[in-house]
Amino acid sequence: MKKIPLVDLRANYLSIKSQIDEAISKVFENTSFIGGPILSEFESNFAKKCNAKYCIGVSSGTSAIQLAIEAYKLKYFLNKYPDESMNHWKYDRWSKAITVSNTFIATVESAWNAKCDISFVDVNENGLINTKLLEQKVEEMKMFDLDFVIPVHLYGQVCDMDEINRICKNKCHVIEDCAQSHFSRYSDGSVVGSKNTCCFSFFPGKSLGSFGDAGAITTNDPEIASLCKKLRNHGRDNKFDSDVFGYNYRMDTLQAAILNVKLNHIDEWNDKRRNIVKLYNEKLSSIKDIIIPKYDENYAYHLYVIRTPKRDELLKFLNENEIECGIHYKIPVHQQKVAKFLMKSLSNKESLPVTEKLSNEILSLPIYPELQIEDVEYICTKIKEFFNKC
Repeated sequence: MKKIPLVDLRANYLSIKSQIDEAISKVFENTSFIGGPILSEFESNFAKKCNAKYCIGVSSGTSAIQLAIEAYKLKYFLNKYPDESMNHWKYDRWSKAITVSNTFIATVESAWNAKCDISFVDVNENGLINTKLLEQKVEEMKMFDLDFVIPVHLYGQVCDMDEINRICKNKCHVIEDCAQSHFSRYSDGSVVGSKNTCCFSFFPGKSLGSFGDAGAITTNDPEIASLCKKLRNHGRDNKFDSDVFGYNYRMDTLQAAILNVKLNHIDEWNDKRRNIVKLYNEKLSSIKDIIIPKYDENYAYHLYVIRTPKRDELLKFLNENEIECGIHYKIPVHQQKVAKFLMKSLSNKESLPVTEKLSNEILSLPIYPELQIEDVEYICTKIKEFFNKC
């Protein structure tokens, strides 16, 4: 019996090995490992594919969110204090940020490191931010133009951005966490990354994954783009003179070269993911004890996540049958050790019942472009076998 992994990075590499190897060799031959034309090419290609005006390649999806927030704060203070040092923005005040708890810790820690007090909003049954609760929270917190809402497009699904943008208009900034939604589409058919300032992760396991850590910011605001570029590179526009204390959050040229190759294949890979979702849904829809994700042509399906109250027992059974699964995410951020400090320091009095319920039921099944039909059928057969025994 062969083992079916949750994601098969080796199979993905082998499918385009010659193209990847050629791209890597060019980087080595040119010995330009930071910045340069290869990074600029990727930024241009990614922005064009997202239908955004600007793309800024950075070191990770985590740094992308932090830099995006800090760029908006810096823009505000440059306008408010034009005669002051740029570093005035670092010390003026903390901002407020609203996000969800059923996300990877990076969403929250990025905002915290950018000096934001965090408030959580519960989610709907699909795991996406509950816009009714969000509207109540925005009004309650009296947010203004130094504050932020960070919706998370979980599993490749897409939040209701029309409603979120309406709620936040003229009140606060929206920064989208798109780490799991490469080239998903909004309800109007436009590509995720084309509307607000958006943050992407290219962690190796993502739908568009690098061979290490990497990320990007897309935006249509030229000043935000310029400030993000400055902040990622020690606060400077040139080699010798820094304007502000920034960071070393640059994307390696090697990762840019690899991502440039993968960009040519991502549409095909996303189509294959959608076909796998269709097959899973067809095979699993008759099982009463699980909830399957709804199918939507606009979603890219980075993950295929089912729900069942018997999650832990099913996970153990599938692992015993050489089927690797995951849980995204088992412990919501507000229940993690770091949140004890967070919850004591901030006014997070609301309960998050849906978030907590989902964390006990969600199970991620294998999904990747190279996953074979017979493997999906085997996985579904084993899931049916488990519930028939229950």
